[in-house]
Parts: sequence; structure tokens; C-alpha cells
Amino acid sequence: MKTGIFKPLIVVSILLVSWCHAAKYTYLTKEKSLYWACFDALSPYKFTNDVGRVYAPNCQPTQNRFLSWVICNFENQEPENLNKTLELVIKRCELSKPFVNHTVEDLYGIYEKAIPTAIDVENNPSFNASVSLTSPIIAPKKKVQRFARAYYGRAKSQRHSKLYGGAIFIYFAGCLLIGGIVTWSKRLCPKLIQKLVGPKVNMFRRMFTMPPVNSKHTQILKWKKLILGIIPTRAQTYVLFGYFALNIILSCVGYDIFTDNFFTARKHQVASQTADLVQYRTGVIAIIHTPAVFLMSGRNNLLLYLTGWSYETFLVYHKWLARGMWIHALVHSSCYTWLEIDYLADFWEYEYWRWGVAATISGAFLLFFASGYFRIRWYETFKTIHVWLSALYIAGLWLHLRKFDGLWMEYVYSAIGVWSADHFFRLCRLLWFGIFTKAECQLFQDDQTIKIKVPRPSSWKPFPGAFVYIYFMRPYGFWQSHPFTILAHDNDSDGKYIYMYVKVKGGLTKSLANALNNTSSKKKSIYVLVEGPYGFEAPMKNYSNSLIITGGNGVPTGFSTYDALTKPLRESSTDTVKWIWIIRDTSPLKWFEQELLGLEDRLGEIDIYVTQSQQISEFEPLTSESASTSSSAGKNDSENKIEVEGSSHDFTKPLARFPKIKFYFGRPNLDTLLVEELQSATGSTAILCCGPGKMNDEVRKIVANNLNSTASRVDYFEDAQIW
Repeated sequence: MKTGIFKPLIVVSILLVSWCHAAKYTYLTKEKSLYWACFDALSPYKFTNDVGRVYAPNCQPTQNRFLSWVICNFENQEPENLNKTLELVIKRCELSKPFVNHTVEDLYGIYEKAIPTAIDVENNPSFNASVSLTSPIIAPKKKVQRFARAYYGRAKSQRHSKLYGGAIFIYFAGCLLIGGIVTWSKRLCPKLIQKLVGPKVNMFRRMFTMPPVNSKHTQILKWKKLILGIIPTRAQTYVLFGYFALNIILSCVGYDIFTDNFFTARKHQVASQTADLVQYRTGVIAIIHTPAVFLMSGRNNLLLYLTGWSYETFLVYHKWLARGMWIHALVHSSCYTWLEIDYLADFWEYEYWRWGVAATISGAFLLFFASGYFRIRWYETFKTIHVWLSALYIAGLWLHLRKFDGLWMEYVYSAIGVWSADHFFRLCRLLWFGIFTKAECQLFQDDQTIKIKVPRPSSWKPFPGAFVYIYFMRPYGFWQSHPFTILAHDNDSDGKYIYMYVKVKGGLTKSLANALNNTSSKKKSIYVLVEGPYGFEAPMKNYSNSLIITGGNGVPTGFSTYDALTKPLRESSTDTVKWIWIIRDTSPLKWFEQELLGLEDRLGEIDIYVTQSQQISEFEPLTSESASTSSSAGKNDSENKIEVEGSSHDFTKPLARFPKIKFYFGRPNLDTLLVEELQSATGSTAILCCGPGKMNDEVRKIVANNLNSTASRVDYFEDAQIW
């Protein structure tokens, strides 16, 4: 069951419905503002024969209020807009009782007859506004213009609110477009991208696109014992800086604020107008954010496939857009509360007020519990709370906006639609893999790793760098889904499988480890649901040289990528592939032995660094004769020695079962290693890193600082699951 065809269609349909729904928004133009201003300018005056209302006058030609209204429109409208306004007058007269049917020509005649007898209020010093008037009047132009300015200024601000909210996401769409072009060019037009080299290009990449903001990105930032979260890369930071700058600017400009504005007849005129206009704009921008925030959190986000970006990248933007959305909601709520501060007790009786408060407060708790401290320490608890609070936020927004006759509801519908579509495609992926699948789980106690082997359907194709979400059908945790990178290889004699290598930590993995530990064989078969595959394969095959660096349980990415790159290599191939696996001790070799042995006949190079132990675990060493031969070979190849920190060994020491793999005991000097690889490379180089956050950040920084070490293109790819 493939979802790739239907997913874009559903999401695009949701967006099209939203755009069509948005066509109902209309704002007062200048001529309509003057049309309404005439009503207000005439409202203080009394007429002796007045049988209509201020905004629905009796339209009989004998009615002085009606005649004054017609005169006001003729005297104040621009000539090119007059006929449009008269059409509005005719439509308004349909409300007249008794009904009067005028034409545009009739109104011209009425004006010609009425104007000679009309009193010019502004230029008649003897005019007394307190008496009932027996003839039509010419309303004061200044008064009419002031009312029209109030109407039009408010309407323009409201129109700008929607435009500015759209402009923010046009900016984001532009960033996505540029990022997508760059990412897909590496896959579809590699030769073109690899020509973009040189000191100036490298300097731009070193300063703006490749490195982290400081020294950390995938490594969790902490202050003392407080977890602060994940720092964006420098490129992501520039995008977010532009986003927040645009939000601040567009929230502060384009207001027409003046004294004696009838919309805010309060003591603090300027402050009240400012609060009123700002609350409207920030409220609208917050609403427009909603579908984008939900879209970027989805595992089946359409933008993932349009840009080629990683899920981790979209989660970075999801978090920061959610913060921006809530800041707008907070400003909206604060300004509106200040405007109605004298009537708060009465406002609690209104549904829209109560649910607006509920949405703002739930948004605050969403951000609080989504902070790095809670998210990283108690991820499953965070996720559960996040879902419920998100539902409360959407419900509050829905009920808050229900009062406004459907205005802005398309954004709520879009957010719900995006969330529903994402979960629908999650279900499709689960069904595609199969719902009655038994996984073989085995615990390796030496380094607390669980090896999971799951049979896969033939239509389900894994790829290097793919990851899945796995649900263990056990009483504890069956509702939880955990992301794990997978690998698949051709060494299985009895079928196709995917493998995961899970480090035991807390929560579900600890519970699973305890269950396995209670069995004599440390093995157990467990029913699972598998959702995936997700992710993208790094386009390493487009480069002349590939260097893969993995750490610890990041080995599936290294194995899968090395396996895919070395399969087509022949003796005549000029491409080079090297895989470096950094492990704490040799215990991982117990659970990864068969996979490594399956690569023995490949033409690539595998180096394994054992950083904290020189013990060989249960693997027997080479014989003295073989060791002597190996040592001699190491001396003859002294020009290729790698500097190793904290070790007296400067020669390779392979183990008996892996004669073609080089082993180093000690921590590698990544700076020296990478520079030597780049300097010795002929042609373009791709570097893929998957490991602990500290290692990923170190490799990223070293690559960014050494782009000039080779005359050819160097690209860095990272496989990191950091939510």
C-alpha cells in the first residue's frame, strides 16, 4: 500500500479549499468608507419628518435625512467612484419602509433638486444643531473625512493583517524553495553542484550554511544541570532571524492612528487605537500560523518530499513557528484584555472570550512542556501532554472564532485536515508493513544493546539512512512509537528482514531489556507494528570519494550506506569508500559480527576505533605470526598512519575474525583524520556522519573549517534523530 501518490493530492486539496474559502473576505474601500461616513456624520442631527433610522433612512424624496445622505455622497465622493456609491445607496433603500425603488438617474435628479435648499452646516454661522431641521443639510466635510478615515484606516489595517500574515509565509516558502533547490540539485544535478567550488564559495558555506551557531547543534545544550534544548544550524538561524524580524516589523507598521477617532471614544485615544489595531493584526497572524505549525510537525509532511530536508530540520522550524504563533496570540490576548479591562467580569459570560483564554493558556503550557528539559527527560509523557494540549488549543480556537460567522475558520480546518492526513498516512504505513509481525529481540548485556530482527514484506523497500517507528505490542508501552534507524542486508538465507540496534536507556527500552533479561537465552519474540520507512538516502553515490563516520549505535546508517556504495565497485573503479566506526569497546562486535563479515569481500575500507578499552572481549586475537605480519605491514604503510589520541598504538591491530578490517585502540583525532582524507582525495568528497551529538558537531565544524583543503567539492551530510 503505497501512500506517495495520494498524500500530495489530499494536502493540496486541503489548501485549495482554504484558498477558496478565503474569497469571502471583503474590506471597506475608500468609497465605501465615505458611504458609511455620511451616515455617521449625519447621526447627531434631528429632522422633523424623519421616519427612518440612522443607518437605514426612509428613502422617500421628501425625507430630509435621506436627501442629506444623498447630498453627502455627491459632495464627498470622487467622480469616478460616484456611480458605484449610488448603487450602494439604491441597495440600501431596499430596506426602506415603504419600499422605494430608485435608479442612478433618479438620484442625480434628487440631488439637483435638493442642493439649492440644503443648509451648509460648515459655512453657516447661524446654524443651530440642537433644533429639528426642516430642510436637508450639507454635512461638514471635515467631519465626513474624519469618519471616512476611521473606517478606511481600520479596514486597511485589517486587510494588511491578512496580507502580512501571508507575507510571512511567502518568505518561508521562498526559504523552502531555495533550500529545496539546493538539496535536490545535489541529487539530480550533482555535476553542476560540484562545480561550485573555490575560495569564495567555500567562505560563504563556511560562514553561512554549514557550521552550527556556536559549537553545538545535535549535541544537547545544557546550562549546569538544566537542559536547554537543541541549537539550530547557522543556516537555520538566519532563516529564523528573518522570520522573527519580519514578524516584528509587520506587526508594528501600517497603522493610521489619530485623535478623535470614533471607533475608540475613550480617554486614552492613541493607546486604545493602537491596542485595538495591534490585537486584531496579531490575532490574525497567530491564526494564519496554525496550519503551518501543524504541517511542520507531521511525519508525513508534504514539504519533506518537496524540499528533501530531514524531519529534524522541520521540527526545528515547527518549534520556532509555534513560539512565534503563541507570542502573537499572547499580544492579541493582552491588548484585548487591556481594552476591556473595565468589563472583564461581564466578558466571562461570552463563549468566545472563555475559549480564547483557554487557547492562549493551553498554548503557554504547550511551550512549557515542550521545552528541552521535559521533552528530553520524559519524552513519552511530553508527547501525550502535547497531543492533548494541541487538541485543546484547536478546540479553543474553533470556539473562539465561531462567533465571527466563519471568518478565519479555514485555517482551523486546514490544521485539522493536515493533522488528520498525517495520521491517516501513518496508518497506511502500518498496514503496508503488516499488522501481525513478530520481531525477534535479543539483549546483549555487555553494552546493553537490544538487537531487533523483523521480517518485512517484499514490497517494502528499505534504503540507507531509513528509519521507522516501532510499536511493541506489550502491556506496557504498546501505545508508544520509537524511532530507530534500520538496516537490511542480503545475508539472510531464510527471508528478508530489517534490523535495529537499540541502546537501552529509560522508559520502554528499559522495560523491554528487563523482560529479555528474565529469559534464559536473553531472547524473546514480540509482536510489533512498524511504521515507515521515513528519511532520505544521502546522495553519496554522486561523489568520487565517500567517507562515512559513525559512532556507537549509529552503525546501521554506516553499514547500509557502505553496503550500497561498495556493491557496484570493481577493481577498475576509481571511486573510494571508507567507513570509520568509533566504539567504546569491542562488545558491539558481538552483535554486529555477521554484518561485518558480510562486507569482507568489498573493495572499500573499514576502520574501527575502540576508544576506552584494549581488551578483545570474547574475540580471540591473531596468532603471533599473523600479528607480526600485520605489524610489518603497518610499518611499510607508515605514510598512511592515523594519529590516535591517548594510545601508544600507532599501527593497525585487526582481530582474527575480521582480517580485512583495521582496528585502532584509542580515540581518533578527527581533525587530523578528516584533513588527511580531504587532502588525499581526488575529485569530489561526501562525508556522512551519524553518531553521538558531540561527535556530529565536531565533524561538522571540522569539515566547515577545512573546505579549502581540497580543490574539489566537499559536502557534509548528517543522519541524526534529535527531536
